[in-house]
Amino acid sequence: MPSLDDIASNRTSGAAEIKEMSIEYLLEKTGEIRSDTQPRDAIALIADAARKLVSARPSMAPVFNLANGLLLAVEKVGVGGAVDTADVVEAARDFLLRERGRTERMVGGVVGNALGVLGGMEKFVVLSWSSTVNAAMVELAKKRTGGEREDGKPLEVFVLESRPAMEGRQTALFLAKNGIRVTYLCDALMGTAVENSDAVVLGADAVTIHGVVNKTGSFPISLAARHLGKPLYALTSTDKFYPASMGDIKIADRDPDEVWEKPPAGVRVLNRYFEKVPLDLLTAIITERGPLDEKETLAFLKKMPVSSLLL
Repeated sequence: MPSLDDIASNRTSGAAEIKEMSIEYLLEKTGEIRSDTQPRDAIALIADAARKLVSARPSMAPVFNLANGLLLAVEKVGVGGAVDTADVVEAARDFLLRERGRTERMVGGVVGNALGVLGGMEKFVVLSWSSTVNAAMVELAKKRTGGEREDGKPLEVFVLESRPAMEGRQTALFLAKNGIRVTYLCDALMGTAVENSDAVVLGADAVTIHGVVNKTGSFPISLAARHLGKPLYALTSTDKFYPASMGDIKIADRDPDEVWEKPPAGVRVLNRYFEKVPLDLLTAIITERGPLDEKETLAFLKKMPVSSLLL
């Protein structure tokens, strides 16, 4: 089973994979609660595990929403105090087990809606690693090789390297193995990639009232898309939406040695994995509910409930 350290230190997996690791972590923690534990103490143990998980990945909304949903489920069954520990644990584990299958279904919905929006295009720019974006690219390619496109032109994807962890290499390898024509570029050539594409497609670790949080490089490529008149889409399920009532999401700095080990005196190195893309730069956020514009996205974020146990 993944530990909290495994979840906190993982720098290469996408948000969907981190969420699955988080589900397994919480299932393990709820399974450790003894039957002779008092209900109030059981709720406190679950809340502690949930808060620690959120602290481990503060910029990843699916982790927050998993923890939040778990605590909302526990709060619901614990209202009024007429409950025993078995009920608390059962409610928690039932929620977590439902979330296992829900993630895959939501991603499938996103990909299906993306095909409707992107189906007439043939050249895309992506960066970093996003299992949702990659799945959409593969399905678009299948439609072409399956004879659904009369022009018969293959799908082409420009993949940016995504420093410092270079997740773009993982993406390039995955797409190439699935028969997609891939051009791999250094991040500094993102303008060239955008100029020669039909659209820029991003993943997301979070969607907040302040913008879409994604891998560093997302903001400048969004500006390039706006300048060059190319559409910009973020593909994400709504479990990555961060409640408006929580304010801004924390983006932590990372080990500077990943960028420049032992820099000379007087040189400060900044290493940051994530940044925000303002909502008004996006053409649409494509979710399992369909494409959402800026107004629709803000309305969704403002309606999201938050458990008192996380506050």
